[in-house]
Amino acid sequence: MAVKPFKRQGDLLPETPPAADIPQTEPEARDGQEAVPAPSGSGLLYRIKADPRRYILSTIGVLLALFLGYQGIHWFVAGRYEETTDNAYIRADIATIAPKVQGYVEKVLVTDNQVVKAGDLLVSLETADYTTRTAEADAALQQAIADGAQARARVAAAEAALETAAAQVSAQRDRLTQAKAQTDAAKADADLAASDLERYAELTAKGHYPKAGLDAAQTKAQASRATLTQAKAAVTAAQSELGVAQASYHGAEQNLS
Repeated sequence: MAVKPFKRQGDLLPETPPAADIPQTEPEARDGQEAVPAPSGSGLLYRIKADPRRYILSTIGVLLALFLGYQGIHWFVAGRYEETTDNAYIRADIATIAPKVQGYVEKVLVTDNQVVKAGDLLVSLETADYTTRTAEADAALQQAIADGAQARARVAAAEAALETAAAQVSAQRDRLTQAKAQTDAAKADADLAASDLERYAELTAKGHYPKAGLDAAQTKAQASRATLTQAKAAVTAAQSELGVAQASYHGAEQNLS
């Protein structure tokens, strides 16, 4: 006996004709409405046309979520550290800012409620007056330096003059000492010549010494007296020159002081 094959459930369903074979029918109109043709195409444009209000609400929701997210991040990063208020007062520390020098403000380098820290430049002052004063001070400094150089030169010259005067005083003292020694020697020679002349004169008068020897003794005595006179004059000149040298020395001391 032949057995017929058993058909599965899917085999019992009628075959679906291809989409191309399905006839396109116009949608039926509802009561009191005109029939609207089915929209052509698919995707975002189709969904917008199908339910525009839902698309608008979704877009607004996404933008609102982005805005709230941005505000939340800003508050977490910086907003929670800032105090803001409208027409109110807050308590805060006040720091008095004053320049070290007086002057007119040329430029303000900060704005209201700007955050600053120690060392930031807040205000710049006009520098014209201070530039002029600085130039004058520099000129005065250069003049003082030049005056100092001249003063040092004068001091050096005065020191040199003082040394020269001291050397002259020392030399004149030596000359005076030498002149006095020569005077003493000339006086001794003159005294000896005078004594010899007196003795030779007595001997000649008694006929014990020749007349020529007496004449020679007289000549020697005269020469000795002349030498003594010159020696005394040299002493006087040396004393005078020593006084001049000492005066020069005292003048050099005054110039140096």
